[in-house]
Amino acid sequence: MLSLLFLETPSCEAESLIQETCKKASRVNYTLCITALESDPRSPTTDLAGLGSISIQLALANATQTWSHIQEMLKSGRFDSYDKARLEDCLELYSEAISNLTESLKAMKGKSYLDVNVRVSAAMTDSVTCEDGFKEKAGRVSPLTEENYYLSQLGSIALAIVVRLR
Repeated sequence: MLSLLFLETPSCEAESLIQETCKKASRVNYTLCITALESDPRSPTTDLAGLGSISIQLALANATQTWSHIQEMLKSGRFDSYDKARLEDCLELYSEAISNLTESLKAMKGKSYLDVNVRVSAAMTDSVTCEDGFKEKAGRVSPLTEENYYLSQLGSIALAIVVRLR
């Protein structure tokens, strides 16, 4: 669900900052981190705080896109009552994630890094809760595994940056 576009080649300085940031981001897929941060046209000219904002914006875009995807899934009528109930839960969870990520962007602009940490962590928890909801019944697989993974990864990138900023 995550759409990453390569809009321009980053400068060596920006590339170095991005690579350093992604190397220090434990529990993050390095390739995904590089690809995500380099996908934003502002990344070649930004600093660490700018990369933090970019990562939150990418997580917000992912959460918003996922929320819309869940709505479409619910309208499709392809799911039984168990999965439909889980999807409805995920819709609510992603709504909360969108709210938390929106607030975390404001906190990032205000350099309130503790608030950023709390809100991004909450959004990541929402994606985990969505994923786990499907596992409550043996043999069920979440149709949102990829989306949940991306939100978790993008949130982890943001948290790694916030740790460095504090």
